[in-house]
Amino acid sequence: MDTNDTQNKPPSTLSEVGWSRSAGAVLLASLFAYLCLPGSKGPPETTPFSKSKLADLPQFAGQHAEDLLWSTFRPGQYFGMRMRAPESLLAGLMWFDPHRPDALSNIRHNAQERDGLKKYGWEAHDGKSYGRQELYDEHFHLTTSWVKRQCNGCGNGGDWALKLSAQQLSDAQTPVEDVQAADQSQPKSRRISVMFYVADEREQELLLDSDSWQERANSRLFSSGQHPIAGDWQLHVTSTSELKKMRHLAIQTPHMHNLTDYVRQSLVLKRSKGQSRSGVAYQLPNTAAAKSNVAIFQLTATLPFSMEVIFLGGQSDEQKTIRGPVNMCAGCTPEKSPTPETLPERLTALAAAAAASARKRDCL
Repeated sequence: MDTNDTQNKPPSTLSEVGWSRSAGAVLLASLFAYLCLPGSKGPPETTPFSKSKLADLPQFAGQHAEDLLWSTFRPGQYFGMRMRAPESLLAGLMWFDPHRPDALSNIRHNAQERDGLKKYGWEAHDGKSYGRQELYDEHFHLTTSWVKRQCNGCGNGGDWALKLSAQQLSDAQTPVEDVQAADQSQPKSRRISVMFYVADEREQELLLDSDSWQERANSRLFSSGQHPIAGDWQLHVTSTSELKKMRHLAIQTPHMHNLTDYVRQSLVLKRSKGQSRSGVAYQLPNTAAAKSNVAIFQLTATLPFSMEVIFLGGQSDEQKTIRGPVNMCAGCTPEKSPTPETLPERLTALAAAAAASARKRDCL
């Protein structure tokens, strides 16, 4: 064999791999010695940022935080309220058409495309103290107006109120692009079933003030409780419908995302004796579980219909009973709805008058 041929052969692949591994091991050992052995400089030190967090800046605290404590911070619902806090009180609206044979599968709560609403969304909203929206469901035209008021006697974040107005949606009121022929089989006097709830994410017990429900036909204290941020609070209801027919359900659950399912499973079918389909009603069972942290009320009424829900915080023991109607949004009828330009002043004035009236212990 020619010695020149042997000397001219290229190095084997195995030799290249061995050399690469050796070089890698040396590099790692050098890096370890530099970083970890005594006398080495070690990794660069990380110095925490010495300035305040954005959330702790004065611009985001004090009155600013107070103004934004309560608002419509539940964008997944057609209407929902909560505090800007991890373990908050929650409030929300549901409704359904009791004339539909599939009413239970068409409860409106979470905003979903499959619900087929022709239109919904805020017509006006300042982000912290008022808002107004129009909702066009299959047979309903609903208007929600809410307002919040700060005062010395209010709880943290202020008092707030929702006014819901509902009327039958005729073809003339339907958005032009969705106008359809009228269904002659539909009842002339249509009803709507509306539910509103309040819940505590801390799973603390809420109280139902059922003893006072018979005192007044159109105004009542529905629920009350205590929260470390909101203080002692009350939820009042007024309506054009007779509140003696109000139904309720109170449950204990940590799962706020399943409230629609809880309601659906709890509604009981009632049929008036000798009546047709129009006499059928799905009703809440008027039951309350032990240590309930969710309270729901239901009103089923013939259109047109309106109701007001008023949340009062910072209530002392002397103010637990409100005598007289609480009219936070009185006069905001669909025919006299405020425009986006006048809404803040209109609702703020109404809120101030209502809260002042509500807090008078002996008001007529």
